[in-house]
Amino acid sequence: MFKQKVGRGLARFMELRGRRIVESESALWHSTDGKMLMSLPYHLALDPEPGEMRNLLRGTGSLGVRYPSITREGTPGGLYVCRDKEYSLKTVQSRLRSKVRRGLEHCEVREVTPSELLGQGLRLNQETMSRQGRYESEFGEALPFARLVGAVDASARITAFGSFIDGILGAYAVTYEEDGWFHILHQMSRLDCLEHYPNHALAYTLTEAALSRPEIVGMSYGLKSLVNTAGLHDFKLRMGFECLSQNMVCELHPMASGMLTSGLASFGLRTVRKCFPRDQRLERVQAVISSARVAKGLVPLEPVMAGSMESEAASQEEVA
Repeated sequence: MFKQKVGRGLARFMELRGRRIVESESALWHSTDGKMLMSLPYHLALDPEPGEMRNLLRGTGSLGVRYPSITREGTPGGLYVCRDKEYSLKTVQSRLRSKVRRGLEHCEVREVTPSELLGQGLRLNQETMSRQGRYESEFGEALPFARLVGAVDASARITAFGSFIDGILGAYAVTYEEDGWFHILHQMSRLDCLEHYPNHALAYTLTEAALSRPEIVGMSYGLKSLVNTAGLHDFKLRMGFECLSQNMVCELHPMASGMLTSGLASFGLRTVRKCFPRDQRLERVQAVISSARVAKGLVPLEPVMAGSMESEAASQEEVA
């Protein structure tokens, strides 16, 4: 079992989903589709010893690592948190309260059973990703999604909650609780239910319930994303969350770093991005390489195309 105490439940969940889990002196890490490693849990800011990341990359053969830090140079990022133990509708921005109220009137918020998630969740995933112009096979294809649902069911610290409108799943969130923190990891919603504000009802209900419990010291709504999700950023702030400043540090494998962080590679990527400005994969790659260049001290933070560093989850979804 993992030696690290912090984030073990989330690491086990990722492992059940098929992610590779490795451990360093500073943290646990999970693999991503891009052959990168991300540190766990997401709210833990790291300050690794010199050489630790180099040894981790060489030992695992990963392309790079990505982790939040308040001491290391990287791309400006942040973590959405709420620690207001008196959280209520008064905490929500006034212009959003009516939508929350309407969502609470129309929606029943409760735990989602595995069969409900398996039977209805895929549609929500596909419609959410289509609205956002992105695609992940784990959420878009039946077999990988079934594995994720099985991982939720098998993980004691992972729970799915949903907003139901007349028995129809309008929105769902996969949540994780450990070490006094409650996290929303993924959130998806159904297009023809958005008029009933299922996301607003779900986010509010989960936040109020979590922060009312004495053992919960804070709630996290994920890291700022590497891609443009300005609407989601505003939604979280209006729901009463604050964005704590962190640097998102990316370090690449020594064998690839020289080539990928060169000025020529950076110029080439910017040129390609101009041809495909809405391609989120390219936007993510550009953000990672820009962060790696900053971490190496090659240049100050480069201007990435507009909005590319707006609000990980690995994984937070559109709710507006």
